[in-house]
Amino acid sequence: MTKILFFRYFVELIVTIIPLLASLNSTKTYAQSPVSDGAIPFTRIYSPKEYQAGIINMAVKKDKKGILYFANTEGILQFDGKTWRKIEVPDVGFIRALDIDETNTVFIGAINQLGKLEADSTGKLEFVSLVNLLDSADRNFGEIWKVKATPKGVFFSTDKYIFRYKDGKITKWTPEGKYFYLMYYINNQVYVLDKGVGLKKLENEELQFVSNEALIDNAGIYFMLPYPKTNKEEIMVGKNYESLLIYNPKTNQFRKFETDLTAEEITSIYHGIIGSDGNYYISTLRYGIICVNQEGKKVFQYKQADGVADKVYGTEIDNQNNLWLALAKGIAKVELGSPFTQYGEIKGIKGIVTDAKRHQNLFYVSSTNGVFYHDNKTNNFSALEGKSFQAWQMQSLPLSFSNDTIFLAVTNVGVNKIEKDSWEEYLKTDASSNYIIPSTTTQNRLYVGVLNQQGIFQLEYSKDGKHSFLQVIPNLTTAGLEMKDNLLFVVDGEAKLHIFEEKYSLEEQNIEFNHKVHNIEKHNNQIYIAADSLVYIWKNNTFETNQIISKLIKPSEYVVEMYNIDDENIILRIGGVEKTDYYLFNTKTNKSQKLPTERLVKNSISINTFFGVEEENKIGIGTSEGLFYLNITNDNYQKAKFNVFIRKIMQADSVLFNENYTEQNNDPVLNYEQNSLTFFYSSNNSLDEQNTVFRYKLNGYDKKWSEWTTETKKEYTNLNAATYSFEVEAKNTYGTTSRITKYDFTIAPPFYKTPLAYVLYFVFGILLVSILTYAGIRYNVRRLKYKNQKLEETVKERTSELQLANGQLEQQKEEVLMQKQNIEQQKEEIEKSYQNIQILADIGQQITATLDLTELISMLYSSVNSLMPAEGFGIGIFNPFRQQIDFRGFVENGETLPFNSDSLEDTQKLAVQSFINQKEIFTNDFQKDFPVYHTKELEVGELPQSLIYLPLVVQEKAIGVLTVQSFAKNAYQNNHLTILRSLASYAAIAVSNAQSYATINEKNEHITDSIRYARTIQAAVLPSKELIKQNIEDFFILYRPKDIVSGDFYWFTTVFDRDTNTKKMVIAAVDCTGHGVPGAFMSLIGNTFLHEIVNEKHITNPAQILENLDEILKNSLQSGEQTNKDGMDAAICTIEVNKNSPTTKISFAGAKRPLWYALPTTTSLENVAGTRRSIGSNRTKGKPYESNELILEKGTSVYLTTDGFADQSNPKGEKFGTPNLMQLIEKNINLSMEEQCQQIEIALDTHQGQLEQRDDITVLGFRV
Repeated sequence: MTKILFFRYFVELIVTIIPLLASLNSTKTYAQSPVSDGAIPFTRIYSPKEYQAGIINMAVKKDKKGILYFANTEGILQFDGKTWRKIEVPDVGFIRALDIDETNTVFIGAINQLGKLEADSTGKLEFVSLVNLLDSADRNFGEIWKVKATPKGVFFSTDKYIFRYKDGKITKWTPEGKYFYLMYYINNQVYVLDKGVGLKKLENEELQFVSNEALIDNAGIYFMLPYPKTNKEEIMVGKNYESLLIYNPKTNQFRKFETDLTAEEITSIYHGIIGSDGNYYISTLRYGIICVNQEGKKVFQYKQADGVADKVYGTEIDNQNNLWLALAKGIAKVELGSPFTQYGEIKGIKGIVTDAKRHQNLFYVSSTNGVFYHDNKTNNFSALEGKSFQAWQMQSLPLSFSNDTIFLAVTNVGVNKIEKDSWEEYLKTDASSNYIIPSTTTQNRLYVGVLNQQGIFQLEYSKDGKHSFLQVIPNLTTAGLEMKDNLLFVVDGEAKLHIFEEKYSLEEQNIEFNHKVHNIEKHNNQIYIAADSLVYIWKNNTFETNQIISKLIKPSEYVVEMYNIDDENIILRIGGVEKTDYYLFNTKTNKSQKLPTERLVKNSISINTFFGVEEENKIGIGTSEGLFYLNITNDNYQKAKFNVFIRKIMQADSVLFNENYTEQNNDPVLNYEQNSLTFFYSSNNSLDEQNTVFRYKLNGYDKKWSEWTTETKKEYTNLNAATYSFEVEAKNTYGTTSRITKYDFTIAPPFYKTPLAYVLYFVFGILLVSILTYAGIRYNVRRLKYKNQKLEETVKERTSELQLANGQLEQQKEEVLMQKQNIEQQKEEIEKSYQNIQILADIGQQITATLDLTELISMLYSSVNSLMPAEGFGIGIFNPFRQQIDFRGFVENGETLPFNSDSLEDTQKLAVQSFINQKEIFTNDFQKDFPVYHTKELEVGELPQSLIYLPLVVQEKAIGVLTVQSFAKNAYQNNHLTILRSLASYAAIAVSNAQSYATINEKNEHITDSIRYARTIQAAVLPSKELIKQNIEDFFILYRPKDIVSGDFYWFTTVFDRDTNTKKMVIAAVDCTGHGVPGAFMSLIGNTFLHEIVNEKHITNPAQILENLDEILKNSLQSGEQTNKDGMDAAICTIEVNKNSPTTKISFAGAKRPLWYALPTTTSLENVAGTRRSIGSNRTKGKPYESNELILEKGTSVYLTTDGFADQSNPKGEKFGTPNLMQLIEKNINLSMEEQCQQIEIALDTHQGQLEQRDDITVLGFRV
C-alpha cells in the first residue's frame, strides 16, 4: 500500500509537529497478527470527583430500564449514561449491598439498616427504611453483606440473621453454627452457608441441611451460578479456597471445576455473575476482573496494568453488553460491546503506528517512536534495544543462498536492521526513507523509496554475504512505491506516476497517465491507482477504470487512500482530505461495508493505516493512540438497545415531574400559568456515552425535529393553550438511535379565553352598544348644531397658531438632534473605557494566577496584541547573579526570538535606563527622539519607530521591564500608556509570584527527594517477607505509614541458643514517638539497637531486651534531661522452635503494648497486657518489664499491633477502637493469615473512608 505523503517530509524537518502525522499512512502492511485477543477494549474510569461521592464502591446493579445503581460509601449512586445522582441513606456511612426486584424497586443493605428506594409525588427516588418492621431486639444486626431480590421475597444476609422482606413483613432465620457467611439464590432455590455447620437450603420456611463436605467446610462461598454445560440443574460454586466447584443438587455431590485460574486468583475471588454469552465474570480483590468460559478457560483478564484495577468488588453487564465494575477506587466501564480493542501506551506502544509485521514468530509494530515487539508472556509490547528513530515500514527478505531472512525497517535516517529484540542503523540516507518493497523478479533485492528528491535506492545481497546499496533513480521524492511483474510503479512528490522496467537497470517507460495520483496499492497481484475522481487498474500494459469502485464515489469526492487487507478485501477512504469515511470493499463480490471508524475520530484518535490479521473477521488499524483491532462481524453496537429518558420537567422553580421517565400513564392538564416548561433528558447509551446526541420536537409547537445536539435540556416559554406532545430521541457514535420517548400534556386556557367567556362578552357587548347608540344619537344632534357654529371661527384662529408653532418645533428639533449626537458620543467613550477596565481586570486576574513565566509572557502578549499594535513585545527579568536583564520569549512579528540579555553596564540600552532609573520611556518617533535616550547608533530601518518601556516594580524594587514596540510611527496614544501601566503592575506581581513559586518548588523537591530516599533506607532495614516465610509459614504484615516514612517498624530475626541447643525466633512491633521524618529516625535507631542486643549480645528474653533497649536509648538520646519525651512503645516475643513437640513456647514482654492469641479450638482472643512503661522516655517510670511465658498448641494465632489502627477515626470522629479490632480478628480467625489481612484492610478502608490517616499502622499476625 502506498500513498502521497508530503507530511513525512515535514516530519523530517520539524519533528515536534506530531499532530501532522495523523494524516500519515504506512506503506504495504500484510502483517499476520495472532495477538489481537490480548488487546484491551475501550475502558473508562469514573473518579469520585466525577460522580461526586465516596471512593469505594461495593456493588453495582442495573434495573429494567438500563439505569445503573452503585453501593457507595456515601450512599446510592444512580447513573443513566449522562447524569450521576447521589441518593443519601440517613445515618449510614457505608453501603455494601443492593439488588433490584421484578417491580424495579431498589433494595439496600448497610450496617444496622435495610430499606428500599421509593418515588415521591414527582417521581424522585428517596430512601425508605424497613428497620421499623423488625423487633427492637433484632435491630442491632450489624453489617448486611448481601441483598438478593427473588420471586420468594427480598433476602438480606447478615452474620446474625437472614432476613426476608415479603408482602410488607420481615421474616428472620438464625444460624445454627458460628454465623451465616452469605445466602444465594439459584434455580428457584435459596441456599445459605451456615459457617461451621455446612450448606443449607430454604424449604417450607425452614433452613434444611444440604452438605458439609470438606470441599466447602473451610471455604468462603462468594457466588452460586448456573452451570448449564453438562446439566441445567448443576451449579457453579465460587469459593475462595483451592478451586471452584460444581454442585449437583440431585446427587448432592460436589466436584472440582478444572480451570486456568491460579490458586492465588481463586483465593482472591469476591463476586461473580454469568453473562448472556454463558461466560463467568469474576471480580477479585487482587487480580482484577477475570472472564472464564464454561470449559474453565480464561477469555480475558483486566487488571491495574491494563488500565482497570486490581481490586474489584462488584460486576454488572448493561444492555449494550458493556462491563461495569465497582472498584476500591472509583468505577470502571469496559466496552465489551464495542467492536474495537487496543494496544496503546499502557501496553507499551508509543507514537503513531505506521506498520505491523510478523517475523520469525515475533510480532512487530513500527511507529513514529521506533519499533516494538510483542511479549506473549506479559501480553505487552517492548521497544527494541537501540537508538530510537521514526520507523515507517518493515520488510522481510529471505535470502536464496542461505536459510537466513533479513528483517529491515525504513526510518527517518535510512534503513535499520532488526535482530529479535534489538535494532541498529544499517544503511544511511540523506533524507527520510519511507518505502521498502522486494523485487518481484530478482531474488535478494529490495527497493527503498526516499524523500527530499533522493529518489529510489536498490539494496541487493550477493552469495558471499555482502550487500550493495545504490541510488538507481535520482532526483525524485518518493510518495508511493509498488511493483508488479518486472514493472516498478513510483508516485513522485508532484502526484505524478512513473513506471520503470527492471532489466539490468531501471528504464522508465514512455506511458502517458495525465492524472493527479492520490494513492496506489497492490491488491491480489493487481496495481490499483486512485487518480482524480476515479480508480484505475493496470492491466495488459494499460490503465482500465474500475467501474464498480468508481460508482461508489460521489461527485466532488475521490478515493483518498487504499489499504490491502487480504486477497479479497481492500479498504477505501472515500471523500476528501478532511473526510474520514472508510469502506471495506470485497473485490470478488463487489460489495462494500462502511466501517464504524467514527468511534475513533470523534475521540480525536487519528487513523494512520489498516492491515490484515490472521484472525478471521478482524482488521488491524494503526492510529495516533496505538494499535487497534476492529471485529467487522461484531455488530452488537448496532443491535444493542438503549433508552432515552425524560429526567425532569420544571415549571419556573417547581418540579412537575422527576426521575427516569419512559412510559406515560396519564395526560396531565396544566394551568395556563404553567405555560413555560423546561424538559431535562438523558440516555443510558454506554458506548462512548460522552458523544451521545439528542434531538427533540414539541408537537403542536415545533414544525420539525431539532438538529442533533449534545444539549440535554430544552426550554419552552409562553406556550398557548393547546394539547402538546414532547418527543425526544438519542443517537450514539455509531449512528444507532433509541426509541422515541414522549410526554403528552395539555395547557388549559385562562377563563377569559374559554367559550363561555366569549359568549358573555358577545351578549354584554350587544346590550352596551344598543344603549350607547340611542343616547349618543340624541346628544350628538344637539351638540353638533352648536359646534358647527363655533367651528368656522376656531379654524381661522388655529391655522395661524399652527403656523407659528411649526416654526418653533423645527428649531427645537435641530437642537434635540445635536444633543442626541453628543450623548451618543459620550456613551461610546464611556462604554469603551468600561470595556478596557473589564479587560484589564480579567487580564490581571489571569496573569497573577499564573506561576509559569513562559505562559505569563504568552498571555500578556496575546492580551496586549488585542488592545494595541504590538509587532514587538517582551518582558525582561532582572538576573542579580549576572547583573543583566534577561529577555526570554521576546515576540517580534508573531515569532519568538532567541534568548537575549542586556547588561546593566550598558546604560545606553533603553531597557537598562528604564530599569535603573525606574522611569517610563515613551516615543512615537524613535528617529526624531533618538538623541534623548543616548542609545547606540543603529540602522533605523531595523528599529521600531514607536515604543514604550515600563519598569516592573514590586515594593519599590525594580525586578524587570516591560516593552511594547511598533514599526509604525505614532502607533500609541496616552490611553495605551495608561493601559500598559496597569498591566505592568499586574505583570510585576505575577513575575514576583512566579519567581517565588519556582524557588519554593525547587526546595520542596529537594526535601521530598530526601524523604523518599529515607523511605528507601527505612524499607531496606525492615526484615523481608521471604525471611519470615522461611521460618513462619502462615503470617501477615499490615504496614501502612502515615507519611512517606514511618515511625512504626516491625522486626524479626532468628538466633541459635547454645545453652538450650534450640533455634529461637524474635519478632516485634514497635511504635516510635511521632511519625514522618522524626519517627523514621527513631525507627532506624530502634532497629539498630535491637540488632545489637539480640544478634550481637544474644539476649533473647523479651523483658531483658526491653530493659537493654531502654538503657541504650536513654544514654544515646541523653535522656537524663527531664524535658526529653522521645521514646518507643513495643510488643516483642521470642518463639522457641521444637518441631517434635505438639506445643510451642512463646515468651512475651510489652512496653505499653499487648499480645493477643487464640487457640485453634476457639475463636476468642486472649489478651496478655504489656508493662505500662515506655522505652527511653522519662515520662513513664515504674516497675521493670515483665516477661510472660506461654505454652501454646500448634496452630494458635498470635497478633502484635501498634496503636495506629485502633486510634484511626472515621468521618464522624469515632475511633475504630481496640474492642472492635479484636472482634474483627475473632470474626475472621479461621481464615488464612493472608485472608485475615484482606478483611482487616477492607474494614480499615471502610471505616476510614476519605479521611486522612491519623497515625502509622502496624498489625502482625502469625500461626505457631
